[in-house]
Order: sequence, then structure tokens, then C-alpha cells
Amino acid sequence: MDDFDQLISEMDNEIQQVLGKPCTYLRKSVDNRIATSVIIDKDVQVMGQFADVVEFQTMGNLLVSDVGNAGRGDVIVFADMSYHVRRPVSNDGSVVQVELLPDPELHIELQSLEPMGHLNQFVNIERPELWQTISTHKSVQ
Repeated sequence: MDDFDQLISEMDNEIQQVLGKPCTYLRKSVDNRIATSVIIDKDVQVMGQFADVVEFQTMGNLLVSDVGNAGRGDVIVFADMSYHVRRPVSNDGSVVQVELLPDPELHIELQSLEPMGHLNQFVNIERPELWQTISTHKSVQ
């Protein structure tokens, strides 16, 4: 890593500390919880072929050093809300940007579980309008 890359990485860490909201990142494929922070951007405009706005999305920015490669179906949990990672959008080696889908119903389910105990439902995002339970996992304690 050259000096410029090191400076960019340090800058990304400091921006994340100032602007990031503390959360717990739950991997779909691995049985663990990661304490990290995420910067949420709501109502991001997605342009279509003819520069018309096709949709509005919620994006999240996480440090690669914290979460590694974000994956579809991973979950981000806050004190008041939960989000599913619909898809990774970009990864520059320092920050990974993901498209998020809010899921207040999952948040209610997670709140009913013992704190930092067992996470028993992850969901599959094959069709965003239909959440399906796909596996049962225990967290690493």
C-alpha cells in the first residue's frame, strides 16, 4: 500500500467515526456479529437509460476493514431499525457501498430474542416483496 492509499484509508476511517451510526452487522453466510458503523444515504436517485429517475434507494457505506465483502442477504441492525443488504453496489477496497432494504418486521423479531444471544432467522432476497426464512444460526459468543 503506498502513501496515498494509506492516507485515503485513514480518511475513510475518520469519516466513518464522525458520520457513521453504530450498528451490528450480521452475515448471512457466517455465524457471527460484527460491531461497526454505517453511513446511511436515503432517497438516492437511480437514473434510467434516458436520465430519468427510475427509483429511489437507500444506500449504506461500511468499512471493508470491518465487514470485508458485504453480501446479499446480510443484515444491519440498529437500536430502532433493521436493514437487509439487497446487493453490494461498489467496493473500492476501503469502503463498500450496499443497497439496503428497510425491514421493520425483522427488527421486531430480533428485539424479541435475547440480547447478543441467538439469531434464528436470516432472509433470502430473491423477491424483495417476499421475505422467506432460509436458515437457523447461532451467534458466536
